[in-house]
Amino acid sequence: MDFLRPVGGPTPDVVAALEAWLSAPDEPPPVVVETSGSTGRPKRVLLSRRAVLASVTATQRRLGGSGCWLLTLPASYVAGLQVACRSLVAGHSPVLFEDHTSFVAATSAMGDGDRFVSLVPTQLHRMLDLPDDVAALRTFHTVLLGGGPVGRRVAGARRRGRGQRGGDVRLLGDRGRLCLRRLRPRRGRAGDRPRRPDPDRWSDALRRLRGCPELTASVLQTAGS
Repeated sequence: MDFLRPVGGPTPDVVAALEAWLSAPDEPPPVVVETSGSTGRPKRVLLSRRAVLASVTATQRRLGGSGCWLLTLPASYVAGLQVACRSLVAGHSPVLFEDHTSFVAATSAMGDGDRFVSLVPTQLHRMLDLPDDVAALRTFHTVLLGGGPVGRRVAGARRRGRGQRGGDVRLLGDRGRLCLRRLRPRRGRAGDRPRRPDPDRWSDALRRLRGCPELTASVLQTAGS
């Protein structure tokens, strides 16, 4: 578990540590994830296995499937860590993009089942200029996009695709769905919708977290109640 507190080290070692952490018979110590600091001072956050598994389950339900994930993001940050955990829980070791010479080669290594990938907009914009990468993207069940503004090119394609199957935007082919609706509330019964957070309570909670990762779980639970 040395690679999990905080999460860091060679990607294969981090994935192996996460696999052992997820399969531990008893609730293991939480992982410590360092934030990038893009919205302020970098900090360390505790993530319990129960919280990670709840996120994995919610993602599977939202995307309507599970399978092998291609890990193109750093496993030391929460987005990459979640990609690895989603794949491991689905019974697949994530395919590491860093082990391959191209996106096409990495995609080919994923096998014939449902494929998933999480990208940042810069990665997607570059791929859209490469016909072979676009063809590879068409084979994915879902492409998650996050970590920055999507840009006019992708947003325009999103508007052109609005209203297709399941409300998701299918930009890249018969099976590919580009999920750009992460900030919208999930449609459903009124009782299913999350309550709107109180900004004052959350601001106070986040101030208390600075430099104290061991408080994360209890503070967030208090603020969200």
